[in-house]
Amino acid sequence: MKERKDETTSQVEHTVTEVSRRNFLKKAVPVIAGVGLAGALGADRVFGSAQTPPPSPGTVLATASYVIFHQKVFYAQNGNTGQIDYSGTDATTVIQSAVDALADGGLVFVRRGIYPLTGSIVLGQGIHLLGEQGAILKVGDGSQNSLNPFNMLEVKGDDVTIENLELDGNAGSNPNLAGTTLQPPPANPNMQSAIVVLSGQNPEILNCYVHDTWNAGVWLAAFDGDVEGAEIASCHIKRTGRSYTDPSSSNLPQSANGVYVFGVQGATSRSNIHDNELSDTLGRRIYLHFDTDSIITNNILTKIPEPSTETAGIVVDDGAKRIIIRGNQISRYGPGILVVWAGCEDIIVEANNCFDAPNSGGSGSGILVDTSTANGPALRTVIIRGNICKGNALPGITVSASETIVEGNICYDNNKDSGDTPERRAGILLQTGQSSIISNVSIIGNRCFDEQFNPTQNYGISVSEMGSQITDILISNNDLRGNGVGAIGELTCSQRRVTGNLGYNPQGIATIPVGGSPFTYTNQDGVPEAVYITGGVVSEISKGGAVIFTSTPATVWLEPDESVIVAHLDPPQMLKDRH
Repeated sequence: MKERKDETTSQVEHTVTEVSRRNFLKKAVPVIAGVGLAGALGADRVFGSAQTPPPSPGTVLATASYVIFHQKVFYAQNGNTGQIDYSGTDATTVIQSAVDALADGGLVFVRRGIYPLTGSIVLGQGIHLLGEQGAILKVGDGSQNSLNPFNMLEVKGDDVTIENLELDGNAGSNPNLAGTTLQPPPANPNMQSAIVVLSGQNPEILNCYVHDTWNAGVWLAAFDGDVEGAEIASCHIKRTGRSYTDPSSSNLPQSANGVYVFGVQGATSRSNIHDNELSDTLGRRIYLHFDTDSIITNNILTKIPEPSTETAGIVVDDGAKRIIIRGNQISRYGPGILVVWAGCEDIIVEANNCFDAPNSGGSGSGILVDTSTANGPALRTVIIRGNICKGNALPGITVSASETIVEGNICYDNNKDSGDTPERRAGILLQTGQSSIISNVSIIGNRCFDEQFNPTQNYGISVSEMGSQITDILISNNDLRGNGVGAIGELTCSQRRVTGNLGYNPQGIATIPVGGSPFTYTNQDGVPEAVYITGGVVSEISKGGAVIFTSTPATVWLEPDESVIVAHLDPPQMLKDRH
């Protein structure tokens, strides 16, 4: 995974070493030492300060392969000769001509101004498309139609960088084509996205402002080959995926997201999606589908809550493996983080804040790990650790996955819009989902409470088999004090141990009602206990298939889920002493 760039350095300042690695200036004079590429070009970040005006035609530029600028018409000025190689009234044609001239890659620098696009610009191997502050690529008014439903930028080659540009999809002045295709659902139409990576290794999308698209903001699509090692960083993505909720859509695109990672023909892997801001977007925000070995870190995701269908903040779906989701701030997406469907494994969800998820079609948890189909293996090997889930419509964390650890999370003031049964309104809910069996789950060291004047989080933890089976569960050392009703709500599972939880784990002596002979008592209290048997007429007391006593008084030690069988002619008294 590519190393994150120094946050204190301008996103457009590449050192001589990096320029050499990427071969961006193969046809240009080297950057002056100590000035950097941005200084040599007079470029600022997208949100930076003003800079020098565009050059006059004929000026020798020794810093870029091509400089694109606009003076009545659009020009592509050769950075080696200073000559105008391409010009015309169509920005798309001029920029594409400059890119096509760089067979071995190079830097194409876009001066400030608005560049209306009438079709896709395709970026081949080694191209670095860099904008100065105020450089805007914008879909032209009415340019997209049923015969020309283009993406703005398409990447087809290794080591391509798109940096410091504003990409305006101009959805308000172009028809919704992505949401009205005849593709069988779930549709993934290759149209009306801002950036689509068709193939390539190590593509970079850095410090861009992407907004107002009908389809995806950025799509790692692998239409023409695998996409590996992509970095999407320090971008602001806003109002993308508009066809996902637009009333004119007749076929909602699954691809209508902020960032979409789904290989249509090839595979996607090793993506690094970090330090982006995604706001007021309409579909899901970051969606990884069949992906492997990727990291989603330190992103900020916010929106106006919509209590309609599920629009998750971060989605990991359909057999994704070895994914890390860490340090993200997610508010008002329902759910905040969703790991879903079947076959996902080796997923880490750590140190995220998930607040205020609406009840979006029953998907209003802060974190939802959900085996949502019976037609595949249950989700497994998931770690959910160190997250804070507050004020969500449903439980803070809901899990239906095996071989899973839920540890060190804080879940409070949740279930604010829940229609579920009172026993399931918990900070942490373990359930089976669509799986026939969920097993080997450890819920350890979490803090669950409700501090509202009218509590909505009834319990700290609930375990609900939902007519299927949950087995081999450890609930240990959680602090479950201060919920609306109690510490643990439902506890319908087998082979469990519940120990050391503050606010739960009743101790002391309690009576066991004795039934007809032979009478079987099973320890379902989740803690070790001593069973005292006195009086009556008893012939056998057995445990684990072996007779251990033939009369009373007797004391039998039982671990959770162990049983004792008493054969009697006259029932004895039985007491349990829980520890």
